[in-house]
Amino acid sequence: MDDRIEDLSSSMADAGDEANEDIQIALEELRGERSKVDKAIDNVQDATEDSWESVKSNTEELADDVSDKLEEWQNELQDVFDN
Repeated sequence: MDDRIEDLSSSMADAGDEANEDIQIALEELRGERSKVDKAIDNVQDATEDSWESVKSNTEELADDVSDKLEEWQNELQDVFDN
């Protein structure tokens, strides 16, 4: 995820003003997702035997959501650079 953030940041130098706005929005959203991942990691580390199933389920759901968003952003940004 950090690599994707870095890729988007470096892509801004090659994009026009309108594309930069789209990239900036994607970066902000991606950084927000990154903080959710950090929190999920903390929850996994702090999980007890009683809370494990809930933590596991929430973490799996977050991983799916982040993966879907990354793919969506990648496709949208590819469209920006293709145009």
